[in-house]
Amino acid sequence: MTKLGQSLVICIQATSLVAAQQMGRLLYTLKNYRMAFDIYEDFYVGFTFEVAGQPAFVDGLYHLNKSIATSYILDLSSSELCNWYTRMTDLSPEIGLKAGDLITSIYRGSDTMITKFQGRDVRFVRVTYPLVGGTFLHPDDGEKAIRFDITSDAKVSITLSCGVTPPVKTQSGMALTLRESPHQTPRSFYNVAPESMSTYNKFIAGVQTSCPGLSVTSGSLEGLIFVSHTSATSPGPLREKGEVLLNEWPMLMSHDSGTGYISKNTPLWQLSKTQDGDFTRQLNCGVRAFDLRLSCKADGVYMHHGKQPIDYKLEDAVKEIKVWAAAHPEELILLANSHYSPNTSACRASVWSVLTLLELMKPIGANGSCKKLQGLTVNQAMKISELKGGGHVFVVEGEGMCVDANYNASLTCWRKDRNCHQGSPGSEDINRELFNYINATASKQPKANHLAMNQAHWQYDFTSLTTMLKAGSNILNDTKLSGVNKKLIGIIPQLEYINLLEVDNACLDGVELAEALKARRKNLGQGQAGSTTTSDST
Repeated sequence: MTKLGQSLVICIQATSLVAAQQMGRLLYTLKNYRMAFDIYEDFYVGFTFEVAGQPAFVDGLYHLNKSIATSYILDLSSSELCNWYTRMTDLSPEIGLKAGDLITSIYRGSDTMITKFQGRDVRFVRVTYPLVGGTFLHPDDGEKAIRFDITSDAKVSITLSCGVTPPVKTQSGMALTLRESPHQTPRSFYNVAPESMSTYNKFIAGVQTSCPGLSVTSGSLEGLIFVSHTSATSPGPLREKGEVLLNEWPMLMSHDSGTGYISKNTPLWQLSKTQDGDFTRQLNCGVRAFDLRLSCKADGVYMHHGKQPIDYKLEDAVKEIKVWAAAHPEELILLANSHYSPNTSACRASVWSVLTLLELMKPIGANGSCKKLQGLTVNQAMKISELKGGGHVFVVEGEGMCVDANYNASLTCWRKDRNCHQGSPGSEDINRELFNYINATASKQPKANHLAMNQAHWQYDFTSLTTMLKAGSNILNDTKLSGVNKKLIGIIPQLEYINLLEVDNACLDGVELAEALKARRKNLGQGQAGSTTTSDST
């Protein structure tokens, strides 16, 4: 079964098939200059480097050779590459080019390309164009052929053939309306206007009836994005809240959530307390996902952080969450169970028994499979996690089972002779390492049947903890003095994929972090579901 919301390639010539993400202009802009790659059919590319007030350097066409997966290498000779570097340096003497710049490109989704520039990864984003009139074709691929006829006054008619006679057609031209979307990268969409939705819905119903082999949903072929003066893409269904996949839904997660119950009167609390406040306070600070590390004892189930026990029962903590959830029925709250102590089936059964008594859902992954997460939308997650008293609490077996932790032990705050605190020697390099990790982790699309964590906080080993303690600091203080949470607020709009954004000291800048994530959620409703459809105009 073919889904029309997934990648279809539409070209005027059936022999010239190009994946949507490889066509069009991709742009990188700084204050003094900008660079662009113009990607054409058959993987040919032109390059432009432009400095304000000077004639642009334009070169090409060169071939892009596929390397691995979504990675491509520009087919330049050493002399041609040297010419690029020389011409760019002539235009901007302070540019600071490094060996290997601009050679290898990696596509991240349909609108972003990552390449090296000045020795670091930079992101080129897709440029969109005004509406282009003409006929756009997806040639017959054995299952379907699609034709868009677009007039200069923004009317579109669609004809779809799937081997039946006659083909399915829109009854009349449908008006298109321009939508601006800040989601992921700045893009302009042309969508069927509200006054033409009746015509569109009849067309989709006709396709569903005449072409049962195609999986067609509301939103299929509804809009157009013009990626050049002769090419366009047609997105899959434009996402409403409930259509967003759960593993792409941004949520603020508190790292080692249960440590909020550790008192500062506890000996050596500085080594284990990552949160400041109980679960109610964390929720009020914007936390929507909890990292639960469970400890089974003779008198019940508790939480822990490594060797540090937490003298607060899971049952009481979850009751707090239920009360808050009932008062906020529009919110989805997620519990991720992990680090069972002891790591036995009996301990797991005890934890699940507590959740059952509290009338929570059985955790996804409790049966050893994460398959139920595949394709699970936010709307579906809310339905299966609905509580009798109101609210939604979704439960999943977390790190080590159905949540990819993306753990990097090297990202410590305290090093041999330096630390992460802003203004201290070496702090810029240490902080840069953490944010390089955050960006790299966010560039990876989550696995279909897993949730994805981005650990936006410092890691600690025995040496770094000892150094921290001698310096009179603690984990909460390290988060504050390094400014990690505050910096995160500013980069959230640029991160490609965000699911579980895990932080220490979540109530430090947590409200602002939650607002930034909420803006991302709203924008998900304006972005694309699935990949795109490429087309060429006649």
